[in-house]
Amino acid sequence: MPPQDYETGPGPIDKRGGSGALRAVGIVLVALGAAVVLVCAGGAYWLSQNETVRASLDALVSARDAPGAEELRSAGCDEAMIMESAVFFEMAEGLAEMFGEEFSEGEAGEELEGMPSVFVVCTFNGDTQLSCEEVARIYRESAAPADLFVAQVTSGVAGETCQEVFGADGELLGDLESWGEEAGQAAPGP
Repeated sequence: MPPQDYETGPGPIDKRGGSGALRAVGIVLVALGAAVVLVCAGGAYWLSQNETVRASLDALVSARDAPGAEELRSAGCDEAMIMESAVFFEMAEGLAEMFGEEFSEGEAGEELEGMPSVFVVCTFNGDTQLSCEEVARIYRESAAPADLFVAQVTSGVAGETCQEVFGADGELLGDLESWGEEAGQAAPGP
Protein backbone atom coordinates (compact mmCIF):
# COMPACT_ATOMS: atom_id res chain seq x y z
CA MET A 1 0.00 0.00 0.00
CA PRO A 2 1.18 3.46 -0.72
CA PRO A 3 2.06 5.54 2.34
CA GLN A 4 -0.76 8.06 1.72
CA ASP A 5 -3.39 5.29 2.39
CA TYR A 6 -1.98 4.96 5.90
CA GLU A 7 -2.34 8.66 6.48
CA THR A 8 -5.90 9.14 5.15
CA GLY A 9 -7.50 5.77 5.89
CA PRO A 10 -9.99 3.91 3.68
CA GLY A 11 -11.99 7.00 2.74
CA PRO A 12 -14.28 9.55 4.26
CA ILE A 13 -16.47 8.35 7.13
CA ASP A 14 -20.22 9.00 6.82
CA LYS A 15 -21.15 10.58 10.16
CA ARG A 16 -24.77 9.31 9.86
CA GLY A 17 -23.55 5.68 9.68
CA GLY A 18 -24.11 3.01 7.01
CA SER A 19 -24.00 3.33 3.31
CA GLY A 20 -26.49 5.20 1.17
CA ALA A 21 -27.62 1.98 -0.60
CA LEU A 22 -28.57 0.24 2.66
CA ARG A 23 -30.43 3.33 3.81
CA ALA A 24 -32.38 3.42 0.52
CA VAL A 25 -33.31 -0.28 0.85
CA GLY A 26 -34.47 0.34 4.43
CA ILE A 27 -36.64 3.29 3.36
CA VAL A 28 -38.22 1.22 0.55
CA LEU A 29 -38.98 -1.67 2.96
CA VAL A 30 -40.57 0.69 5.50
CA ALA A 31 -42.68 2.28 2.73
CA LEU A 32 -43.80 -1.14 1.46
CA GLY A 33 -44.67 -2.25 5.00
CA ALA A 34 -46.73 0.91 5.53
CA ALA A 35 -48.54 0.31 2.22
CA VAL A 36 -49.39 -3.28 3.23
CA VAL A 37 -50.75 -2.08 6.59
CA LEU A 38 -52.90 0.56 4.86
CA VAL A 39 -54.28 -1.94 2.33
CA CYS A 40 -55.11 -4.44 5.10
CA ALA A 41 -56.72 -1.72 7.23
CA GLY A 42 -58.75 -0.52 4.23
CA GLY A 43 -59.91 -4.08 3.49
CA ALA A 44 -60.86 -4.66 7.12
CA TYR A 45 -62.79 -1.37 7.18
CA TRP A 46 -64.62 -2.29 3.95
CA LEU A 47 -65.52 -5.70 5.34
CA SER A 48 -66.72 -4.20 8.61
CA GLN A 49 -68.99 -1.80 6.71
CA ASN A 50 -70.41 -4.51 4.43
CA GLU A 51 -73.92 -5.42 5.59
CA THR A 52 -73.65 -9.04 4.38
CA VAL A 53 -70.38 -9.64 6.21
CA ARG A 54 -71.73 -8.06 9.41
CA ALA A 55 -74.92 -10.14 9.23
CA SER A 56 -72.88 -13.30 8.62
CA LEU A 57 -70.61 -12.57 11.59
CA ASP A 58 -73.65 -11.87 13.78
CA ALA A 59 -75.19 -15.18 12.67
CA LEU A 60 -71.99 -17.05 13.52
CA VAL A 61 -71.82 -15.43 16.96
CA SER A 62 -75.48 -16.32 17.55
CA ALA A 63 -74.82 -19.89 16.40
CA ARG A 64 -71.92 -20.15 18.83
CA ASP A 65 -74.08 -18.89 21.71
CA ALA A 66 -77.25 -20.87 20.82
CA PRO A 67 -78.79 -23.28 23.34
CA GLY A 68 -76.79 -26.51 23.41
CA ALA A 69 -73.50 -25.07 22.10
CA GLU A 70 -71.96 -24.52 25.53
CA GLU A 71 -72.95 -28.02 26.63
CA LEU A 72 -71.24 -29.47 23.53
CA ARG A 73 -68.06 -27.51 24.28
CA SER A 74 -68.20 -28.77 27.87
CA ALA A 75 -68.53 -32.34 26.54
CA GLY A 76 -65.33 -31.98 24.52
CA CYS A 77 -65.99 -30.11 21.26
CA ASP A 78 -63.22 -27.60 20.59
CA GLU A 79 -65.88 -25.48 18.90
CA ALA A 80 -69.65 -25.93 18.69
CA MET A 81 -72.33 -24.04 16.79
CA ILE A 82 -76.06 -24.49 16.39
CA MET A 83 -77.05 -22.93 13.07
CA GLU A 84 -80.52 -22.72 11.57
CA SER A 85 -80.70 -23.90 7.96
CA ALA A 86 -82.57 -20.73 6.91
CA VAL A 87 -79.79 -18.55 8.35
CA PHE A 88 -77.18 -20.63 6.55
CA PHE A 89 -78.96 -20.11 3.21
CA GLU A 90 -79.36 -16.37 3.89
CA MET A 91 -75.61 -16.14 4.49
CA ALA A 92 -74.90 -18.09 1.31
CA GLU A 93 -77.25 -15.84 -0.68
CA GLY A 94 -75.67 -12.65 0.69
CA LEU A 95 -72.13 -13.84 0.04
CA ALA A 96 -73.04 -15.00 -3.47
CA GLU A 97 -74.49 -11.57 -4.27
CA MET A 98 -71.44 -9.86 -2.76
CA PHE A 99 -69.16 -11.78 -5.12
CA GLY A 100 -71.42 -11.28 -8.14
CA GLU A 101 -72.85 -14.80 -8.27
CA GLU A 102 -76.50 -15.47 -8.94
CA PHE A 103 -78.49 -17.07 -6.16
CA SER A 104 -82.14 -17.76 -6.90
CA GLU A 105 -84.54 -17.25 -4.01
CA GLY A 106 -86.70 -20.03 -5.44
CA GLU A 107 -83.66 -22.29 -5.39
CA ALA A 108 -83.09 -21.54 -1.71
CA GLY A 109 -86.77 -22.12 -0.91
CA GLU A 110 -86.67 -25.49 -2.66
CA GLU A 111 -83.52 -26.44 -0.74
CA LEU A 112 -85.10 -25.48 2.59
CA GLU A 113 -88.33 -27.37 1.99
CA GLY A 114 -88.07 -30.60 3.95
CA MET A 115 -84.52 -29.76 5.10
CA PRO A 116 -83.70 -30.29 8.78
CA SER A 117 -84.19 -26.94 10.48
CA VAL A 118 -80.93 -26.96 12.47
CA PHE A 119 -77.29 -27.96 11.94
CA VAL A 120 -75.50 -28.93 15.16
CA VAL A 121 -71.78 -28.61 14.43
CA CYS A 122 -69.05 -29.99 16.69
CA THR A 123 -65.46 -29.41 15.59
CA PHE A 124 -62.24 -30.91 16.90
CA ASN A 125 -58.76 -29.55 16.20
CA GLY A 126 -57.23 -33.00 16.62
CA ASP A 127 -58.78 -36.44 16.66
CA THR A 128 -62.54 -36.58 17.15
CA GLN A 129 -63.76 -37.45 20.61
CA LEU A 130 -67.53 -37.57 20.11
CA SER A 131 -69.72 -39.36 17.58
CA CYS A 132 -72.68 -37.81 15.79
CA GLU A 133 -74.99 -39.85 18.05
CA GLU A 134 -73.34 -38.42 21.19
CA VAL A 135 -73.52 -34.87 19.79
CA ALA A 136 -77.22 -35.39 18.95
CA ARG A 137 -77.94 -36.74 22.44
CA ILE A 138 -76.21 -33.81 24.17
CA TYR A 139 -77.99 -31.30 21.93
CA ARG A 140 -81.40 -32.93 22.47
CA GLU A 141 -80.95 -33.00 26.25
CA SER A 142 -79.91 -29.34 26.41
CA ALA A 143 -82.05 -27.69 23.73
CA ALA A 144 -85.12 -29.97 23.29
CA PRO A 145 -85.47 -29.47 19.50
CA ALA A 146 -88.96 -29.55 17.98
CA ASP A 147 -87.93 -30.61 14.48
CA LEU A 148 -85.38 -32.57 12.45
CA PHE A 149 -81.75 -31.61 12.96
CA VAL A 150 -78.36 -32.56 11.57
CA ALA A 151 -75.47 -33.50 13.86
CA GLN A 152 -72.12 -32.88 12.21
CA VAL A 153 -68.74 -33.79 13.71
CA THR A 154 -65.60 -32.62 11.96
CA SER A 155 -61.93 -32.96 12.69
CA GLY A 156 -59.28 -30.48 11.62
CA VAL A 157 -56.95 -33.42 11.02
CA ALA A 158 -59.19 -35.90 9.21
CA GLY A 159 -61.84 -33.60 7.71
CA GLU A 160 -65.53 -34.37 8.02
CA THR A 161 -66.19 -37.54 9.97
CA CYS A 162 -69.99 -37.68 10.11
CA GLN A 163 -73.09 -35.71 9.18
CA GLU A 164 -76.31 -37.43 10.27
CA VAL A 165 -80.00 -36.49 10.40
CA PHE A 166 -81.96 -37.03 13.62
CA GLY A 167 -85.62 -36.66 14.49
CA ALA A 168 -86.69 -34.41 17.35
CA ASP A 169 -87.03 -37.57 19.45
CA GLY A 170 -83.39 -38.49 18.80
CA GLU A 171 -84.08 -41.22 16.25
CA LEU A 172 -81.26 -41.58 13.71
CA LEU A 173 -82.74 -41.14 10.22
CA GLY A 174 -79.49 -41.68 8.31
CA ASP A 175 -76.52 -39.73 7.05
CA LEU A 176 -77.39 -36.39 5.43
CA GLU A 177 -76.38 -37.36 1.91
CA SER A 178 -78.44 -40.56 1.84
CA TRP A 179 -81.33 -38.91 3.64
CA GLY A 180 -81.23 -35.98 1.17
CA GLU A 181 -81.28 -38.32 -1.82
CA GLU A 182 -84.26 -40.21 -0.40
CA ALA A 183 -86.06 -36.95 0.35
CA GLY A 184 -85.10 -35.47 -3.04
CA GLN A 185 -82.82 -32.84 -1.48
CA ALA A 186 -79.26 -31.84 -2.16
CA ALA A 187 -76.96 -32.29 0.83
CA PRO A 188 -75.75 -28.83 1.84
CA GLY A 189 -73.92 -28.08 5.04
CA PRO A 190 -72.50 -25.19 6.95
